[in-house]
Amino acid sequence: MGVAATAAPILRITTALASRQLGCAWSAVPGDGLPAHRRRERRCPHLVTPMSFLYRRATMFDAHPRSCASLVRRRLVLLAALSWLACSKPQPPTITPQLARVSAVSFRGLDLDVEVNVDNPNAFPLFADSVSGTLFVAQGQRLGHGASSPTHSIPANGSSLVQTRLHVDWDALSALAPFMTAESVPYVFRGDVAIGSESFHVTLPFTLSGELTRSQLLQAGLRGL
Repeated sequence: MGVAATAAPILRITTALASRQLGCAWSAVPGDGLPAHRRRERRCPHLVTPMSFLYRRATMFDAHPRSCASLVRRRLVLLAALSWLACSKPQPPTITPQLARVSAVSFRGLDLDVEVNVDNPNAFPLFADSVSGTLFVAQGQRLGHGASSPTHSIPANGSSLVQTRLHVDWDALSALAPFMTAESVPYVFRGDVAIGSESFHVTLPFTLSGELTRSQLLQAGLRGL
């Protein structure tokens, strides 16, 4: 009798004894769709054969269903968070004009103090990088243009008052000549404020109005006009 023929019955007897000692049933259930070593392992979970070891390594998540479910939940949460971040877009801030006041006047131009309130609805801070605009008098006549760089910060989910001073150079001082006899001259400042962060930038318009007094008109050099 050959060695293989002699070893086969001994292997079957040894395996059967080991299964009885471990309280396992060796018999495989045909037709359940699993490989033979998986059917044996289901009946005897303590038994580890070379094939069952390789199968476990190849299907690790099947061998650890709780770990697999936990990993799937973590991945789903991560995907949901990434989707939310991708879909959520920064919201533009809200500008509320507060004040425009002439602080100084000369024959070259005037200094204009501007104040606007900025409300930031985002979860990250913003910065007011620049303020610029054009000064007009009645009937829309342009007097000049000015700009400044306030570098003012607006906190996340908060608001802040942005204050800056612009120097407006006269473009057409003669436009004020018809108002020499008036006690005051109404003006309109149409400006823009540039607000943003490292990855978000927006420019918002605003309008402020005020008055140039007669003394300011004289300081501008209109006495000789």
